[in-house]
Amino acid sequence: MRKDTKMDAHVTRSGYRYYTPTQKKSEVTKLEEEKKWKKGLRWLGKAIWLGIKNLPSLIVKAAVLMVATPLMFLLFIFNLIKSLIATAIGWFVFKVVVAFLVLCYWAFLTKKELLQQVLNFGLKIGQCQKVFQSITGGKRPLSLS
Repeated sequence: MRKDTKMDAHVTRSGYRYYTPTQKKSEVTKLEEEKKWKKGLRWLGKAIWLGIKNLPSLIVKAAVLMVATPLMFLLFIFNLIKSLIATAIGWFVFKVVVAFLVLCYWAFLTKKELLQQVLNFGLKIGQCQKVFQSITGGKRPLSLS
């Protein structure tokens, strides 16, 4: 079996065998001035070519962002105003309900004489109806039926 040149074998003190990739020793070579120029120009040419190749998609993305950004701002402002209006309506309804509950508590649970007056007023209305019936003889003068 031939030796693997891509892996180095290691053995620990306990006898465990493991492998690691072979470290390549790089040689530092000095590039000549011409090679540096050519390499730089190739890199620049590749970068420009990729830029030109991707230009149509970049233009489309930029156009989408230029159109979408003002629309997003308008939608944000519209939704903000809508939320504020809904919150204001909800707050008003909540205040009305709470005020009604406080009024009912104050009127019916703290003022016993007020409740008695309401009941007496109901009795007075009943007495007025009896008096009206005795005057008119039980007939309704302006009957809609």
